[in-house]
Formats: sequence, C-alpha cells, structure tokens
Amino acid sequence: MLLIKASLPIGGRGEADYIDAWKSLLEFNGSTAERDIQRALFAHLYENLNILDGKTNSLIQLNGIVLAAYIFLLSSTSMNIPRTSAGVYILGIAYSAAAVFLCLRVIWVHWSSRSDLSHAEAHMRALIRVRTERTIEFRRAWTLCFVSICAILFLAINDFIEKWHFDISGYVPVLLVFHAFLIYTYDDLVIFIVHRNFLLRMKRVRYALRGNRVRWHVLARAMQTKGRRRRKRAALSAP
Repeated sequence: MLLIKASLPIGGRGEADYIDAWKSLLEFNGSTAERDIQRALFAHLYENLNILDGKTNSLIQLNGIVLAAYIFLLSSTSMNIPRTSAGVYILGIAYSAAAVFLCLRVIWVHWSSRSDLSHAEAHMRALIRVRTERTIEFRRAWTLCFVSICAILFLAINDFIEKWHFDISGYVPVLLVFHAFLIYTYDDLVIFIVHRNFLLRMKRVRYALRGNRVRWHVLARAMQTKGRRRRKRAALSAP
C-alpha cells in the first residue's frame, strides 16, 4: 500500500495508462473526437493544479499560525525551554519551517512553452508529471505540519497543563529517521518490490526447494526478472 504516492500515475507507463483511462471515460460518455478529449483532459489537469494551489496556500497559512504558536510558547517561558522538551521544540519548529519550503515548491509558477503547445501528447504527459510532483511535495508538507502540530500539543500538555515533564528527546532522532523513511523511501521500495515481483519469486523459490529434490526449472523461472522474460518474449515474437 502506497502512502505519499498513492493513486498517482508514476513513471511513463503510469502517465500513459492515465491518459488511456481518461480517453476511455470520455469515449464512454460520448466524446470521440481527439481534440475534444485533449481539451477535456487539459481542463481537468489545470483544475487539479488550481485546487492544489489553493490547498497549498491554506497549508502555508496554517504553518504560519503554528510557527507563531511556537514563538508564543518560547516567549511565555522567558526564552527558557525545559531541557526535557528542547528536542521536541526544535523538531516542531524545523518541521513547520520545512513544510513552508515544500509548499513554496508546490506553488512555483509553471507556464506551457511553445514546444509544449506544438505536441499535445507530450504536453499532457508534462502536466501530469507536474501535478504528480506537486502532489507529492504537498503531501510531504502536510505530514510535516501534522507532526509539528502534534509536537506543540505535547509541549503544551507536558510542560504547562499537566506538567508531566516527560523527557522524550532521545526518541526525536528515531522519529526523524522513521518519518523520513515513510515520506521519501517507503513508496519507492513498495513500487520496486511490486515491479520486480519480488514476493512472487520468493514464493516460487520456496516451492522449488520444497521436498527432497530441487526443482531447478522452477527455481530458474523464479530468479528470472520480469524484464528478461519480456525481452525473451519479444525476441521470440520478432519475425
């Protein structure tokens, strides 16, 4: 299951499948002209980008409020954050500031070039790619803002409301590594495993090694990658 890249067309195949699915939907609704299909897809993509810009502006405003809350928290303690909460405070400030920088990347102005206007298919792929990249950055910024809000809530409860004074500074590096893995590496790892049929091959390997003898032909097929099988089929079908 994907997180940051969920429901997004990833790579050239994903972009082509998305365009084909959109064309099939319009043809099902009665639109068969290629120009009408392209016009509808362009309008759909630009509407998505406008929605993404609006959500990003709201997230920037929310991060501004969160940063102001951190500053208020610092001023209320006379610039003296408790040692047990220093790591959480720095984490929250850093995450909120990083979320703003990611949002600035999302709202970067993109204009279609002359070459884009000359090649409709390539232009559609470029817009899909822009939407995908900006959606990924927005989702990463959203998670950073969410963690920052959780951090300031913990600080308020731990040091001012309940005054538990729990020291979780030692867990901050673990949280940083785990969160970075989730938003930057996890999805790519899942896509790689699915693309390579890793789990399916491991199942075949276990089947090949079951019993008193090794099933070498099954083991060979299990260790063969999808790309090799595809090239082999293409070579056999070539005239």
